[in-house]
Amino acid sequence: MKKSTNNWEVLENIVLNVNSISLDYTKNEEVLNFNCSFDNIAKGRCKLLIEYKKKKNEIFIFSDKAIMEANLSVSKEIFSKLIYYFNSSLNRKKQIKLILSEGLLINKDGYLYIKENQKVLILDYKFSFPLG
Repeated sequence: MKKSTNNWEVLENIVLNVNSISLDYTKNEEVLNFNCSFDNIAKGRCKLLIEYKKKKNEIFIFSDKAIMEANLSVSKEIFSKLIYYFNSSLNRKKQIKLILSEGLLINKDGYLYIKENQKVLILDYKFSFPLG
């Protein structure tokens, strides 16, 4: 997090705590649906869709709702590994870090400032699975 000149700081990544996961499987596609809460933002939740079709990695932030919607495109190999790792550590805390192309403003209490709906590109991501 970078310090800003006023009471706001710039949040360069979003850390998600995974609450639940489902796999939608049809003849033509497989999609992992994540319901997440935030680790570094005070309120709200995030719906994250992961699939292996080539799409933009982006997050949509609503100005009038305490929810974000994110889309990640990964390789088929990573998709299969995600199913395995998320399924093998069922009762343990799992996190996903989304590294953003532009920072979001957050105050010292963890509340996000969003003036209007916005889309932000996700540059990279990191999955954390507890072991042992």
